[in-house]
Amino acid sequence: MEEAYAWLLKELRSFPDDVAGLAVTPQVQPDEIRRHLSETFSLEEGMPLTEALGEVGGMMRRWLTHVTHPRYFGYFNPTVTEAGVMGETLAALYNPQLAVWSHAPAAVEIERFTLTYLMKRIGFDHRHAVAHFTSGGAEANHTAVITALTQCFPDYGEKGLASLEQAPRIYVSAGGHESFNKIAHATGLGRESVHVVPTDEYLQMDIDALRQAIREDRTAGFMPFMVVATAGTTAAGVVDRLKHVVAICRAQGLWMHTDAAWGGAVLLSNKLRSLLDGIQYSDSVTFDAHKYLSVPMGAGMFFCRHPEPVRRAFQISTDYMPVPTENTEDPYASSLQWSRRAIGLKVFLSLAHHGRSGYAELIEHQADMGESLRDRLREKGYLIENQTMLPVVCFSHPRWEGRHTEMSRVVHQLQSSGEFWVSTIFLPNGRPAIRACITSYKTSEEDLEALVQALESAS
Repeated sequence: MEEAYAWLLKELRSFPDDVAGLAVTPQVQPDEIRRHLSETFSLEEGMPLTEALGEVGGMMRRWLTHVTHPRYFGYFNPTVTEAGVMGETLAALYNPQLAVWSHAPAAVEIERFTLTYLMKRIGFDHRHAVAHFTSGGAEANHTAVITALTQCFPDYGEKGLASLEQAPRIYVSAGGHESFNKIAHATGLGRESVHVVPTDEYLQMDIDALRQAIREDRTAGFMPFMVVATAGTTAAGVVDRLKHVVAICRAQGLWMHTDAAWGGAVLLSNKLRSLLDGIQYSDSVTFDAHKYLSVPMGAGMFFCRHPEPVRRAFQISTDYMPVPTENTEDPYASSLQWSRRAIGLKVFLSLAHHGRSGYAELIEHQADMGESLRDRLREKGYLIENQTMLPVVCFSHPRWEGRHTEMSRVVHQLQSSGEFWVSTIFLPNGRPAIRACITSYKTSEEDLEALVQALESAS
């Protein structure tokens, strides 16, 4: 065991620096990995732990897309904080069971303390609002839909959708997250209940189109009940006009949910937090710490201004669970999950180590790198296809003549080199683009220059 711990400590210390020297993308086929596993591990007999660790570490270094690499310009998988890794380790070591307060008082209160701090940054009244950690943004969004249904339709909890006289409607922009289609399926609403609202010229939810959609749906006999605003779309990093969405929801009596899974982190930056002005009026908010807060996956969070519908949606009691402790709330009785690991430890330790000001520096650095990449691309004649202060850059070039196939060729060449990871997308307006997102707080001007030079060579 001493040898195994020594190996692990060495890997923890060395990998964060070593990753920059590894290929960003692996060149491997499924059969190669499967053959290696079957030849190395019989699983019938045991093997020294140090040997097993070494084999797994070698596989991870060779056969992963290294999302912690400073030249990974992909989706929201960050370079992780050291404190976050240690928090994840402690969660595994102590293995607290967070279903009930009485089994994990310290862990539950650490999570509560962390969520309360972030709740204040959102602008919710922490004395009345509620929050909990989730496996990720999809679960947080799922929780929001269930809570909204519980609030808007009093019979939903006991009698289900069969008790409703008209079909409910959710409104999500064309740039919103596709998790709401899965959620509509899972809740029984049906995928047709998700009304996709077109975007405007800035790729934000079209406010006039939203008003029209609600009006036409009411006329057609549907029951609008929820609007989802997005604060940092996956494709283009766009923030919807939150205050305008708030005004419509209040006028129409609809639940407003803000999916700030990525963009929520800017609330820790005094310089950038105005991007999310209006989020404080949301009924509920999704916020992922495993994106822009750079902690290990997964660490989603759900925040709600209204405690009662959350409790009604998830309240439960059984004879085999411990009696609730006075002046506490058992996590299993106010969330989708039952048994749950201590997700919040890694978030708490990262916040405790960096502080808000330290996190603001990391967040603002990535935003600055995004702006620098835009400037470098414009100088070379590229066209920037999205407008956002968040560090995701969607671009094209006149020489590609809007051809997705040509952009895919360039992206394939960059990925095959092992030096970069970028992707092609179709924006909500139908235009194809190459997408490069700054996901690492270690990305530097040198990395950006290398990317631009590689693009020029590939073109």
